[in-house]
Amino acid sequence: MFLSIGICHPAVIKMEYYWGKKSWWIWLVVGLICCGVSLKMTNQIASTILGGFAFSCFWASMRYSFKRSGSCRDGSLRTLRGMNTMNL
Repeated sequence: MFLSIGICHPAVIKMEYYWGKKSWWIWLVVGLICCGVSLKMTNQIASTILGGFAFSCFWASMRYSFKRSGSCRDGSLRTLRGMNTMNL
C-alpha cells in the first residue's frame, strides 16, 4: 500500500505540472480497472495489493479534480522543486 502511494504521489504532481487538470480521468479509469480486476481475482494477497493500488488511483483522481488543483499554477510546486531532500 505504501509503495503504491509512493508511486502515485510523484506521478500526480508531474502530471499536474505538465498536463494540468485535464488528465484526472486517467486516474479514475485506472482505479476502476484495478478495482474490477481486484474483485475478480482468486488470489487474496494479489487482490488486496491491487485493491490498495486502486484506492491510490482514486485518491489521485480526487486530489486532481477537487482538492489540490492548481498547486503548480500557484507556485507551491516551484518551492519544492529546488529543495534538496538529502540535506533535510
